[in-house]
Amino acid sequence: MITYGSICSGIEAASVAWDGLGWTAAWFAEIEKFPAAVLAHRYPDVPNLGDMTKIAAGVRAGSIPAPAVMVGGTPCQAFSIAGLRKSLDDPRGQLSLSYVDLANAIDEKRIENGEQPAVHLWENVPGSLSTPDNAFGFFLAGIAGENEAFEPGPRPERGKSNEFWRWKKDPEKGSSAGEHLAKWPKSGCIYGPQRQLAWRLLDAQFFGVAQRRRRIFVVASARNDVDPAEILLEFDGLRRDSPPCRKPGKAAPDTFAAGVKVSSHWDDAGNPHPTLYQSFNTGGIGTSNQEVFSQRGAGLVAEPVAFGGGNCSGALDVAACLTAKGQRNDFDVETFAVQSATGELCHTLNAESGETGKGDAAPCIARCGEHAAFPENTRGEVRLVNGDGQITGALSAGGGKPGQGYPSIVTRCEVRRLTPKECERLQGFPDGWTLIPEKKRNALAADELAYLRLTHPDMPEEEAHRLAADGPRYKAIGNSMAVPVMRWIGDRIANQIMLVASVAETRPVDLPALPAAKKKRAPARKVAEDKYPRSFLKWAGGKHSVLDEILAVMPAGKRLIEPFVGSGTVFINAGFKRNLLGDINPDLINLFNQLQGNPDAVINTAHQLEKGCLTNEAYVAIRDEFNGRQAHAVRHAALFLALMRTCFNGLCRYNLKGLFNVGWNKKAGTNYFPLDELQHFAGLQKEMTFVCAGFEDVIGQAGEGDVVFCDPPYEPMPDESGFTAYSGNAFTFEHQTRLVEGLVAARKRGAKVVITNSSAPSVVDLYTRNGFRIMPLAARRSVSCKGDTRKTADDIIAVL
Repeated sequence: MITYGSICSGIEAASVAWDGLGWTAAWFAEIEKFPAAVLAHRYPDVPNLGDMTKIAAGVRAGSIPAPAVMVGGTPCQAFSIAGLRKSLDDPRGQLSLSYVDLANAIDEKRIENGEQPAVHLWENVPGSLSTPDNAFGFFLAGIAGENEAFEPGPRPERGKSNEFWRWKKDPEKGSSAGEHLAKWPKSGCIYGPQRQLAWRLLDAQFFGVAQRRRRIFVVASARNDVDPAEILLEFDGLRRDSPPCRKPGKAAPDTFAAGVKVSSHWDDAGNPHPTLYQSFNTGGIGTSNQEVFSQRGAGLVAEPVAFGGGNCSGALDVAACLTAKGQRNDFDVETFAVQSATGELCHTLNAESGETGKGDAAPCIARCGEHAAFPENTRGEVRLVNGDGQITGALSAGGGKPGQGYPSIVTRCEVRRLTPKECERLQGFPDGWTLIPEKKRNALAADELAYLRLTHPDMPEEEAHRLAADGPRYKAIGNSMAVPVMRWIGDRIANQIMLVASVAETRPVDLPALPAAKKKRAPARKVAEDKYPRSFLKWAGGKHSVLDEILAVMPAGKRLIEPFVGSGTVFINAGFKRNLLGDINPDLINLFNQLQGNPDAVINTAHQLEKGCLTNEAYVAIRDEFNGRQAHAVRHAALFLALMRTCFNGLCRYNLKGLFNVGWNKKAGTNYFPLDELQHFAGLQKEMTFVCAGFEDVIGQAGEGDVVFCDPPYEPMPDESGFTAYSGNAFTFEHQTRLVEGLVAARKRGAKVVITNSSAPSVVDLYTRNGFRIMPLAARRSVSCKGDTRKTADDIIAVL
């Protein structure tokens, strides 16, 4: 079981984010009163150690456990551009160095206990990248194990600036006196003598929350099997909700339809609409040289924009960063919506009806003078101002009767403070995460009570008075981290980490060769199944029986790329010397990697485990050890191989908590052990790179000379289920579409593409529309509950 410790815990964004990973919190460390109360309420079984500076001594003494992961964001006030920026001269800034000491204590204790070093995650504000004393360089040097502070790059001459250093003049002594200030890049990596590390500036708005929140994250570890750069850094062009370029670029190419039909600017992005003007006519929107549509009342083009937030001015399309300042001025902290009319600006209106003197007229808004209020007469009649009814009379207490409901005045917008619930949502927390009971009775206005009862209709009034006040909630939420960002980082750590029980056991294990076991294969087998070496794994959608058809259309190339490597049947037999092989299942990738580096150890251990798996109890013991993830990488690979050999029908499946949950095969321990296949794989004279990554990451590496073969989870036929699980995650038609988009992009970069799938009409249509050449592929389903249900399916193979 992976454990983690959290310092400067706040209201625990990390624990909320990592809830689905199956990790366990070993301890928290928080000294603020209200956040500590939230932790006590939400996590009553997790100890809060309080002062983080005292934890290192306890870890070294053995009284505090040394977790496998440490996370925390030390106070940002010392580095923030909104503060005095005293940096390491501020006691709060020095806590970043206390973080380094605690990281050292944890790693020392884990190594002493025969465990792998921890993975460390640190978070702070972007201002830490540019402090006068190079605090970020000191922090990186400390965590990497260097004695001198790192610098972002070469320093220029005195008085000069470059991309790494900015010359700050002394305001009293002039330009000749001053100092260089570091300008660290937004991302990078360092391989130090003690740890390797990577850092990256991430903005929460690109992870699914509606606020701009830029924060710097550092991942560091001394483990040999964890690369922080692979956790934090991504390939260029990776598909996600990534930040826009916001830089001038070359003109976009014409659409595919260009030259085939003439498109209007109303439906063709390649022919943009000219600027819209407020025409003030009854026909609708109109300027010269554009279509005019009869759209009554369309003369005004308006859209809501947002203003304010964190002393920002001007229009915003995303809420400003949440802060913990507790400002009193609404404009200083809140974002509010107003209506604005878009269009060309006109000059100042004058007494000449807007005439500019150049033959053009500027629009004018007619506005009457002061309007006097007037009453209804005793007979209920209404006197119309100017006799045309265009100006409403004064509102009356009678609601306008008998005038049948006169128009009322509605304000266009109103500034209000964001509610704590809205702030929780902006950070990705569940609603009411900080709404905890307190002993103190708080004052509560009637409208606040009414608001609470919208979501808690049965809450007694006295209980409502004893809920947390808004002020501490605002501060705690603003001081926390964005949950989606932490979830993304946690997922990527989980994909890499393989906890190890002993550092010494990571060395290759030298065990005697395993004697060949007696084979119990069926004597009759088709020639097509015998002429190709088999994989040692049984995997959903295996391709051994259709290798002839696949290899017949496989183009030549310098490198084979498989984003869904599965059992490896295709790359084992395709004949490529270079292979990039990916899958999002970390257990599968670890097995391949360990068979490359420690084949005898994996094979011998797996065989012994399988021979002992003669009862359900023995199988469950192996499965529990595997799910506990405390074994070193070699044994973990052997456990996975043994499970795949002894589980029901050889099916790899995980539950929502990421635990392997397939039941026992009663014939386990008596089946043929694939020694020949394992040794054949271990002896392959190929360059094989196995990566735990999503299909988009892997396909993104394809270029000129590469061949991409994809065997994704198949789209179910109409009215049928299907193998749509992608390492425990549903593989939907949206994923199928994204996969095709990635393959089309790879083809444009010069790669060649082959893909298999079901013959579902939606898939055939998708492939046809994107230019694939489709051929039939008859395949026998080999993974099913019953042997008599394994039938031949009409699949397809497509080439691009």
